[in-house]
Amino acid sequence: MKTAKTKKVSLVKCAAYAIGLDLITLLVQICVIIKNIYPSVSSYIGPIYLSLLYAVLMLILLIMAGILLMKQYKNREKDDELSNLNNYKAGYIAKYICVVIFSVVVLLVKDFSLIFGEDVIGNVLVVFLMSISITDLIHNIIFIILEKK
Repeated sequence: MKTAKTKKVSLVKCAAYAIGLDLITLLVQICVIIKNIYPSVSSYIGPIYLSLLYAVLMLILLIMAGILLMKQYKNREKDDELSNLNNYKAGYIAKYICVVIFSVVVLLVKDFSLIFGEDVIGNVLVVFLMSISITDLIHNIIFIILEKK
């Protein structure tokens, strides 16, 4: 019997899927921040608790994007020397871009009371996840630019 070979996915396409996952993660974290800033007056819609519904929907969205990304990474092409070099360059450039971005954000944000509210660990985790997502997003964008160049 002949088995159908799975088509290999390019490194650029895998980076694009990783960008999608990073954007979804950023969206979820921004929604968490907005939910913490503006708490809802009505916590229930009928028998459904809104905070739990929101958390479950965001978790399902993250899991679906993560599974899609894992499937793409499983079938990706082999790395060659040029892609390894481009990956290294992208990481090096992204490091300096992120230092500048985070420095500007710290200078512009005057009130950090959202982080030091009731749930300090949860709020610091949100900021930590956002910074990792932004760093990975910038790294993948630069990698795609270098690979296409």
